[in-house]
Amino acid sequence: MKLAFIGFDLDGTLADTLEDLHDATNYALSQEGLPQITLEQTRKFVGNGVVLLLKRACGREDPDLIHRLHQGFNVYYAGHCTDHVRPYPGVPEAVAMLRQAGVKIAVLTNKPNEFVPKILEACYPAGSFDAMLGQTDRFPTKPNPEALFYLMEQLQIPKDAKGAYAGDSDVDIKTAKNAGLISISCAWGFRPKEQLLPLHPDYLAETGNDLHSLLDKLL
Repeated sequence: MKLAFIGFDLDGTLADTLEDLHDATNYALSQEGLPQITLEQTRKFVGNGVVLLLKRACGREDPDLIHRLHQGFNVYYAGHCTDHVRPYPGVPEAVAMLRQAGVKIAVLTNKPNEFVPKILEACYPAGSFDAMLGQTDRFPTKPNPEALFYLMEQLQIPKDAKGAYAGDSDVDIKTAKNAGLISISCAWGFRPKEQLLPLHPDYLAETGNDLHSLLDKLL
């Protein structure tokens, strides 16, 4: 059975968004007079949504503080989410190959939904993806598979169809497994392969070219 559907994570998978996330986090921290974090700290803190990123960045759980940080983050990020963003080498070509082969392609990310189209439009040609969904109040965040099931239903993917989910973190491996899909780990993103392999993804791609070759075999 050939691959009929693939879901992609966004940050660290389709696009390198780290520097813009870092800048927005430090802006929010600065507004509260809190210490800045390094780029490498940001790399370690991302992957589970903005709220958890901010909790990790400030080292506190105070709801009022986190709410203010979140507001500051969103204000800055809304105007700067594509300042430094870029696709990873080889990944646009892999997406184009899937599109040409007729595979349905969705993007599911824990990033707030409002920013998802802006970033994808800055990195990929129009029409590259059949559906996209970020964090909303409607669905729980990954690794819960509910939002992924919703996207598959919207794209009319048969339940017995061969599908996969690709991402750069432990959250993405768990999301794929929870959804009963092939898990593809992307080791060019925010987590090194040494952190991914112990979670036993079905496949691991170290570069966009590796992903292209892998997906070609699954088609």
